[in-house]
Amino acid sequence: MALRRDWRRPALRAFYGSCAERPMSAFMRRNGRYLALLALLAVPSALLSIHAALALLPLHDWPTALLQTDLHDPAQLLARHSFLPQLAVALVAGAALSLSGVLLQQSLKNPIAEPTTLGTSAGAGLALTIATIFAPWMLEYGRELISLFGATVATASVLMIAGRGRLSVSVILLAGMIVSMTASATTAIFLSLFTDYMGELFVWQSGSLVQNGDRSAIILMFWFVPAACLTVLLRRPFSMLGLEDEAASSLGLKPWVFRLIAISLAISLGASVAAAVGVIAFVGLAASAFAKATGARSFGQVAGRATIIGALLLLLVDRLSDAVFPGELPAGSLTALIGAPLLFLLIRRLPGEFRHRSTVNSRKHPAGVATFLGACVVIITLSMISLAVGPTAGGWSTGAVSLAWDTLEYRWPRVLGAASAGILLALAGGTMQKITANPLAAPEALGVSGGATIGVLALLTVTGGIDQFHLALAAALGAVGAGLLVNVLTRNDSFAADRLLLCGLTVTMLATGWASVFLATGDPRTGWVMSWLSGSTYRLAPHQAMFASVISLAAFAVIPFAERWLTILPLGKTVASSVGVPVSAAWGVSFAFAAIATGAATLLIGPLSFIGLTAPHLARLLGFHDTRCQMFAAAWIGAAIMILADWLGRIVVFPWETPAGIFAALLGGPYMLWALRRR
Repeated sequence: MALRRDWRRPALRAFYGSCAERPMSAFMRRNGRYLALLALLAVPSALLSIHAALALLPLHDWPTALLQTDLHDPAQLLARHSFLPQLAVALVAGAALSLSGVLLQQSLKNPIAEPTTLGTSAGAGLALTIATIFAPWMLEYGRELISLFGATVATASVLMIAGRGRLSVSVILLAGMIVSMTASATTAIFLSLFTDYMGELFVWQSGSLVQNGDRSAIILMFWFVPAACLTVLLRRPFSMLGLEDEAASSLGLKPWVFRLIAISLAISLGASVAAAVGVIAFVGLAASAFAKATGARSFGQVAGRATIIGALLLLLVDRLSDAVFPGELPAGSLTALIGAPLLFLLIRRLPGEFRHRSTVNSRKHPAGVATFLGACVVIITLSMISLAVGPTAGGWSTGAVSLAWDTLEYRWPRVLGAASAGILLALAGGTMQKITANPLAAPEALGVSGGATIGVLALLTVTGGIDQFHLALAAALGAVGAGLLVNVLTRNDSFAADRLLLCGLTVTMLATGWASVFLATGDPRTGWVMSWLSGSTYRLAPHQAMFASVISLAAFAVIPFAERWLTILPLGKTVASSVGVPVSAAWGVSFAFAAIATGAATLLIGPLSFIGLTAPHLARLLGFHDTRCQMFAAAWIGAAIMILADWLGRIVVFPWETPAGIFAALLGGPYMLWALRRR
């Protein structure tokens, strides 16, 4: 017995000891990564905030600044009415965006849904821009309601377009990104027309957290607290939205009711943040991704953790922005740069949804010579109208007066440059649609235009001038680099159409974020960059137009040699290999050709145009089936659209000018949405 008791005592001690340690060890296993992430976000945020606070006021003056602010002391005024409200707004805005992202992801069963990727923020921004310009008195009484209206319209448009595809993940994201780009083009038109508001609206759209009072923080709390409480009360039905609708209905839930409630809450949160601080991208996406990475599985866990992580994440970004770029870089620009790489990683985890479709046949009756000659007549007529017809200070003028050399010498470089850019983009878009067998492929959608933009901005960042040759080289290298990046990211998925489009549009959003960062630095070349980004042609010099025309003619000359590849590659890798086509080499050479053409065109008219998408589509709709004829017809159509856009930009709001690239984007954006709807 003694031996038995001796044997039991250590066993019992070990047992009870393990029971005492088990709760803490289990807690750490479940929450260790979460607590480590909170520390990683909270400690630097706290240190940077304390450093900034002490730099603003000594420690012994802070109680006075908080309780009895001296109105004659600028430091105390800044501390009480700018610094502290900015910290509060960063925390509440980050929490609201994170909760909005979680609600959208849960209701749509879409792991990449958030206010930025669904066009919610862009729609809110466009509505507020219109109200600021045309009805500024409305902002005093209903800024949040205006933002909510724009966000609702944009999100509803995305869901209506994606509804035909049963709200598939990829279609929702593509529609959201296209809506965002179209809304941005519309906003750019208003900014180019009403330059008095440009500085204020640009800072706001970049997502500035700078405050001058408590109003924004109080309003954000007014929207966030009820939404958070309602989410807690409805966490069980919201959790069931992750099930199939049939399974949720069998459990007594009406999925469409709670899905509508969740989406409405998400839109209201995103709109309130957009109204208060502007467009803050990717916080909701990053917070939910980090929450899931820490082990959160249920909806309640993800929502709770993401809300806290998002608040600390935006605070850290704001503090880093203020420490590295004091007073220069809006927090929204930095979140765009951080979020785009994260979106790349998440896209790779998406299930494939799009089927490859042949882009060969669009019409039963092929186009004949008459159709092609008609297209030539149209482009010649448009060129003559653009050169000869236009408003002047004394009214509309045509004929010999307008064709005088003093007028013609300013107009012909613009017409020639616009036509050359249209040709290059159309040939690039047609090539991409052929090699990917995807009718939605285009330089803008596959990130090639965004890569060219990144190349140009990178060169401007490291140099002090504007050298056209080096800019052209940087644009081409950036376009090729973006193409290679998208190629690497989608190679394992056999270049699936949805991966190509999503990765490409992510590159475009990354370029937009970098552009915002560059413009916020106050570089003396900001005016040139803004003009270029909007697609203006009025800075084109004769030698630039001639150089562009030479490149477009060279691109024309390449098409006959690549005709066989472009005809066979849409049939699939197996068929192409069986007839002797070196698929990898053909794909790489064709993509390089499209990237170089896009880089040259982007340098001329900027990244905002959908010519690469619309021109090949219109060529197919006109009945051009043969590859060579289809590519040449697309080139003529692209040239015609750009000439028309340049002419309309000169005459619509004379004496002010609207950039041709923006007009082309307004035509191409709705067309791309229509094409996506047809899928």
